[in-house]
Amino acid sequence: AQEQGYILEEALASELAAEFYFSCSRDKIARVYLTDAYYGYIRWGAIAKVKHLEAQYSFLFAQIRSTETPKLNNTLTDTLTATKTGSTTSDLFSASLDLATFIKFSQTVTSEIVLKNLLGKLIKLLLKNAAAQKAVLLLLKDEQLYIEAMGMATEEAVTVLQSIPPTIEQLPVLVVNQVLRSQKTFILNDATATEPHNTYPYIHKFKPKSILCLPIIYQSKLQGMIYLENNLTVGAFPQERVDVLNVLASQIAIAIQNATLYEKLETANQHLKEYSLTLEEKVEQRTAALQAAQKQIIAKEKLSSLGALTAGVAHEIRNPLNFVNNYAEGSVELSEELLEEIDNQSEHLDADTVDYIKQTLTDLKDNAAAIHQHGQRAEGIIHNMMQHARTDGGQRQPTDLNALLDQAVQLAYYSRRSLTNDFNTVICKDYDDSIGRLEVVSADLSRAFINIIDNACYAVFAKQKHYQQRQGDQELVFTPTLWVKTHNQGEAVEICIRDNGIGMPPEVIDKIFNPFFTTKPTGEGTGLGLSLTHDIIVGQHGGTLQVESEPGVYTEFIFTLPKTS
Repeated sequence: AQEQGYILEEALASELAAEFYFSCSRDKIARVYLTDAYYGYIRWGAIAKVKHLEAQYSFLFAQIRSTETPKLNNTLTDTLTATKTGSTTSDLFSASLDLATFIKFSQTVTSEIVLKNLLGKLIKLLLKNAAAQKAVLLLLKDEQLYIEAMGMATEEAVTVLQSIPPTIEQLPVLVVNQVLRSQKTFILNDATATEPHNTYPYIHKFKPKSILCLPIIYQSKLQGMIYLENNLTVGAFPQERVDVLNVLASQIAIAIQNATLYEKLETANQHLKEYSLTLEEKVEQRTAALQAAQKQIIAKEKLSSLGALTAGVAHEIRNPLNFVNNYAEGSVELSEELLEEIDNQSEHLDADTVDYIKQTLTDLKDNAAAIHQHGQRAEGIIHNMMQHARTDGGQRQPTDLNALLDQAVQLAYYSRRSLTNDFNTVICKDYDDSIGRLEVVSADLSRAFINIIDNACYAVFAKQKHYQQRQGDQELVFTPTLWVKTHNQGEAVEICIRDNGIGMPPEVIDKIFNPFFTTKPTGEGTGLGLSLTHDIIVGQHGGTLQVESEPGVYTEFIFTLPKTS
């Protein structure tokens, strides 16, 4: 303990050793250890313990007091008595008092690591031991001072961690700014009588007697400051006390720094704990996202392969198909020419022969016409397959989605009208003007809209024909209607296309996005429209596509498009 400077432990060990040797009747050795203990307690500042030893071993310390230097002022007990009666304090007692204050502060700053508790205890110790009626602790954050702790001697509670800038209602701000600039201790022994400080707004209003403001410096940098105030007496902060507080300020700086680091560590641990609680959920979400991305990549690869295969097959079929169509059309024309020529030469031929030839040529013409008709249908299928194979080729451009959708509605409606003169439907539009412009491949997206709207027109027209066939029932009234709606969802846009047509059963809904699946009669659909639409909405634009339907009642397509590509 002596080698390491632990004075209290050294004194206690010496006292115990003395008691041991007294019990062994080895008084000479015991006196040596007891004397060491006595002086150790004096150096430590344990005044009560010194008085206890003087009373218990008076036969020994009477001799010590008689030979002690005048610095002790006869005895330490006499010094304490003199101090209580207002006489001049001896150097030893003054040092003991300062040392006691130093020890209390040291124990406080080393035993408390929670910043809030540390600041509260520091304020209470300053109020109790520094002769202050008001104590304020300010800390420097981002080149700005903030009040972090404040207490009054007349109040039990201490305000901590408010982080509020000082105002003239709380502190003499001019004094605080002076210490901030100079980084030196500032003392006013009689604030109300010292010019020009007595004109400061705070001092003029609250009239404090003594003011002490000292900086807290750590590693040559200002960390904050301590402000003390006494409203009862002048000269409340003598130089001896200021010296002790200056030493303590460095310890306070270290303690606050450690407590701040601990607070940050606790916050980080709390965040880590919260993160660990949700880690499993986040892993599941990430795994699901990766699986979805993987499925999307696989789907794109399949579509890419299918597109390449489709393009190749379509190209190979289109060439001979062109010959079929051309020769079929030529055969029809030749048959018509032959029939005309036979009519011209009929008077030179037998009537039965003429009838036979005409019948044969008519059959030949009809066959060629059928070949040409089906060839044209095959050409349409190939055209759709080629479109299906090139959905990824367009460039995204800022597009007015409402205008694009409205244009698709008009194109699909009038296209259906051109095929069927008696087709008509009510179209209800509800466009959200806050959507703005989206980065999309407008040509492909328009094709997707047209496919869905054309199917809706087909469904309501099929239902209308069904009602027309049952005109005998006067209660049956049907109005074909389409609803087209857009809605701004913030990060995405929702588009709803609904019809009151024939609807679809669940087993059909499960297949409608499969290539070449169709419920239309032969010759009226290729089964590629909705498959292509799905690729455009989901694969190309990263959106979603859902279908809701009830047979005989309605069908609604609901899809979303993200605003960011």
